[in-house]
Amino acid sequence: VFLPDGRTLATAGNGGTLRFWDIPSREPLETIPNLGQVLSMALSPDGTVLATGSADNTIRLWDTAQRQDTARLKGHTSEVRCLAFSADSRNLASADNDGAVKLWDLELAPPTDSDTLRGHRQVVNDIVFSPDSRHLISTSFKDVPAVRMWDVSSNRDLSPTLGSPTDNWATSVDLSADGK
Repeated sequence: VFLPDGRTLATAGNGGTLRFWDIPSREPLETIPNLGQVLSMALSPDGTVLATGSADNTIRLWDTAQRQDTARLKGHTSEVRCLAFSADSRNLASADNDGAVKLWDLELAPPTDSDTLRGHRQVVNDIVFSPDSRHLISTSFKDVPAVRMWDVSSNRDLSPTLGSPTDNWATSVDLSADGK
């Protein structure tokens, strides 16, 4: 994940080490070991918070300026596969191998798992907020429908309007900046 300064890259993975790299020198600025297997990362739109999702079912929030762990979010029952921030950086969505999609209110201290969106029966592969943060789109495979759209304010599943009854595989999703 590139940080907003355009000079710093954050990486993590199976080795359990989070690294912040200085791109011009190709040298690590900070190395944070022993995180366990990191499966997902997302950067808040304002660039101040990096979220990492792990095989130990947790999410960690990092202050990108200080490169410090600021919160650990617990509530998933399986590996955290994907993460997405709302456009205003107030909310974080996370999804896991069991098909659960969680919404976290980052304005509360500590951040709270405000809701679990249930509908997928399999691994959730990707999630993304709409540009206005009113909707969340999630994808899964071996699931009908494979693409689900959620109304964030009511947690209502709007999926019957998406795809066809035979669409059971979707690996990723993205939206244009204007949401159209």
